[in-house]
Amino acid sequence: MASIPNQKAKAVVVGEYCEWGYEVQVIRGSRILHSYAAGNHQQDSQQRAALGSPEACSLRQIRGNCVHTAKDIARERRALYGGVTHQTEKQP
Repeated sequence: MASIPNQKAKAVVVGEYCEWGYEVQVIRGSRILHSYAAGNHQQDSQQRAALGSPEACSLRQIRGNCVHTAKDIARERRALYGGVTHQTEKQP
């Protein structure tokens, strides 16, 4: 009987978000293939705004951005979407 080689594991896209922003990662096994991070600033995603300031996005909006970005990256990379989680750890 011939053995069937294992297929290459498919990449999975996951995200984490908190009041300060979010991070989306493309992973395969224990290896991170790609990472994207964004802050909580409404005008510039590479910046962080002080919590409660008019420039800061709400947690609901940050979660929505995280989900949207993770799904977009999963589609672009033909990877599985693994969902997003809320980080409870506070960041400076």
